[in-house]
Amino acid sequence: AGMHWTTANAGADDTIDSDVDPATGRTGAITITGGQTDTSWDGGLVEEPGTVRQWAGSVLGYSSQCTASPGPWSSSQALGAPNVLTYHDDPNSWAPSVGNGTTEWIALGYTTPVVAEGVTIRESNGNGAVTKVELRDHATGTWQTVWSGADPTAPGALADFQVTFGATSYLADGVRITLDMNHSSAWEEIDAVQLRGIRPASVGDRVWQDTDQDGLQDAGEPGVAGVTVRLLDGSGAATG
Repeated sequence: AGMHWTTANAGADDTIDSDVDPATGRTGAITITGGQTDTSWDGGLVEEPGTVRQWAGSVLGYSSQCTASPGPWSSSQALGAPNVLTYHDDPNSWAPSVGNGTTEWIALGYTTPVVAEGVTIRESNGNGAVTKVELRDHATGTWQTVWSGADPTAPGALADFQVTFGATSYLADGVRITLDMNHSSAWEEIDAVQLRGIRPASVGDRVWQDTDQDGLQDAGEPGVAGVTVRLLDGSGAATG
């Protein structure tokens, strides 16, 4: 999500190029015989223009935390990039104050508001406990649910739970995650949370009276009020 295939078959060295057709998402036909190993088939991905992937930079709130921040298992342990190296009960992750029987949540803030498209939750212990993901509308401060259901993440290894959804109609600057602490007998813990989206863009700029008819905005030429400007998409339909 948020990426597309790069140019295929670039250069002369077939062992280091990308072999995926960007239009189809497939390589060409591969012929291989028994006992043969062919490792020349690769795929290169390119980030969509304007894509922002950011780890949480602030704590907006939580239902509980195991110790006061910035102590072990506190809410602040969910900030920044992942730093839990193995799957286990690790003080570098956030854990609520109780291990079982409750519904808990943590809300995290992000520096750059984006048109959001996805959230990645690094689960480091008791995987599979996420029940709901919400985003905060940067303009209104309200929370919007973008996913709810059963978390399929299996226990036993560090895992990234990928939540993807259609691009939001608002700029998002926060993620709130709800956990079912009765999901397993282990402590359910979160190491880090990434928000993915597109940086907002703008077009413009001015309608003016070209008094000398030279096609240029010259000093002293006034703007023209009351002109309606509409932004259309590639098919000519209004965007808003």
